[in-house]
Amino acid sequence: MSDPAPADPKYRREPRVAAVPCPLCGGRDARPHWVGRDRLTGVPGTFSVVSCAACGFLYLSPRPIPEDLHLCYPADYHAYHPAPAEGHKLLRGGGLRADAHRLVLANELGYPAMRPERAGIAVRLLAALRAPRVRKLVFPMRGKGRMLDVGCSTGARMASCAQLGWRVSGIENSPEAAAEARRGGAEVFVGDLLDANYPPRGFELVTCFHVLEHVLDPRRAMRTMIDWLSDEGTLVVELPNAAGLGARTFGTHWFLLDVPRHLHHFTPRTLARLVEESGAR
Repeated sequence: MSDPAPADPKYRREPRVAAVPCPLCGGRDARPHWVGRDRLTGVPGTFSVVSCAACGFLYLSPRPIPEDLHLCYPADYHAYHPAPAEGHKLLRGGGLRADAHRLVLANELGYPAMRPERAGIAVRLLAALRAPRVRKLVFPMRGKGRMLDVGCSTGARMASCAQLGWRVSGIENSPEAAAEARRGGAEVFVGDLLDANYPPRGFELVTCFHVLEHVLDPRRAMRTMIDWLSDEGTLVVELPNAAGLGARTFGTHWFLLDVPRHLHHFTPRTLARLVEESGAR
């Protein structure tokens, strides 16, 4: 008889949990804020998000112990099967729209090598219409340095940046996702970001999209990423906003609550505190 498929919810185990102090200030006094369950992949159990009485930070406690964190990421977890990065799609193929995207990259975002051969009135008009979308999807800096994508998954974002001239590297916990990224030619460290042995000040751009809410120690993670930045480097962090309209409206049914994988729930205020106390230059 074959083993049950790991994606089958019937065979998922409830992770063991333990109470933790506030990851932001170390306080041990907290009050309940949200109680929810895994609505995305069906990890068994009920999980509590608490609010620190001292600083207001929202975090999961009790939370899965480190040895059981893998139970929170079954094989069908969506991040292991991402769609291609939108930035990569901007330059796909040819035609009027691709030329318009290239014109925006050249004129507004510091990529003169992307200037299209054809830049007639139709291309310029479409570029004006498409510029807000291109600006949203592409980093406004010249792609001539080293870029590190923390939590690179299968490498779609790295592929986008490589097209723009960046020398790309990535960090990924999932060996399967990392193998896919490597097939695209990327250099990928497999494991926890705190174990990655990159030199200080080695990157002009470090990106961290929807990763910081998953790590056990966000303080060490933030300090590490800041240390990797060159003197003129930029750190790009994207997180769910626990003070946003979605969280306030839907509460325990908020899609981005995503317990038990999201161990921390940042607001603009608590993220700013973390960055400031982590030595941002």
